[in-house]
Amino acid sequence: MAVEPNAAFDSQLPDTDQNACQEHFVAFLDLLGFRDKVEGADGDAQQQMLNLLRKLASLRQGDELRYEPPKIFIKPAITTFSDSVIISYQLDKMRIESGFDEGKVANLILFNFKLLLTRITSAALSFGFLVRGGVAVGNLYHAENIVFGKAFLEAYSIESKIAIYPRVVISKNLVSLEVWKNSFPNNVFKDTDGRYRFDNFSMLSNMELGPRADWTRQTGEWCLKAIETVQENIKEYEGKDLKVLAKWKWFEYYFREGLACSGNAFDAKSHPKIKQFISERRPSPEWLYPPQPMPTTD
Repeated sequence: MAVEPNAAFDSQLPDTDQNACQEHFVAFLDLLGFRDKVEGADGDAQQQMLNLLRKLASLRQGDELRYEPPKIFIKPAITTFSDSVIISYQLDKMRIESGFDEGKVANLILFNFKLLLTRITSAALSFGFLVRGGVAVGNLYHAENIVFGKAFLEAYSIESKIAIYPRVVISKNLVSLEVWKNSFPNNVFKDTDGRYRFDNFSMLSNMELGPRADWTRQTGEWCLKAIETVQENIKEYEGKDLKVLAKWKWFEYYFREGLACSGNAFDAKSHPKIKQFISERRPSPEWLYPPQPMPTTD
């Protein structure tokens, strides 16, 4: 039975455009391991996690990208709550403001989101978290701290049911759109299960660092810390929680591949520990093909 409207309450609500749900590119991201750490965190640790969420929320300030003259200022809507991050780009608005056709807008969004995802992954890793997500295109309302629409539900479903590992998977509906798929090269990677995911590992080693005089040293230090975080988590979960271990093993494999591709940018070979980590490249374990949960001990 439907609840009768409350006229007094309704009168206090701001007017909303009946066509408020517009076509968006939307991503739902989950910080893996966040909930467990919150439950066992002391005051200082909780403050650090809160600082992480504030840092992620601050990314909504946007980026200026020179695609072609004029410069385009990309400012996605970003909402953070608990261990989740929602990011969206309103497509019509971007087409109108940029004057670009649908193909250029798709390329711009994919590239900008890849940069944003890499920053989020880097920031999360510094706190010992991994990032998993889903991406979709469709109708969405994302404003005034409200997120509503089929596109959000699709992105959430992909994250919770399909992604499994710390990867951000793209909906089959978006993949079927030729104008978007043409923009996949250099942004998107086809995984072993046939699903498309964002390829952010080749850029991960330097996204937290700005153009500074000691860039090479700082990048090396960040990589050493990241390798240490990954290896500590693998050691912690070996023989205890195979599902969590599988996620860290998956991340280790692709992080190593990314370092092998981008290591020359900061002379990774001059760092013995990074050099050793890269030298351990090997064929991926069979349980990564196709991505699926590792067997449990139940």
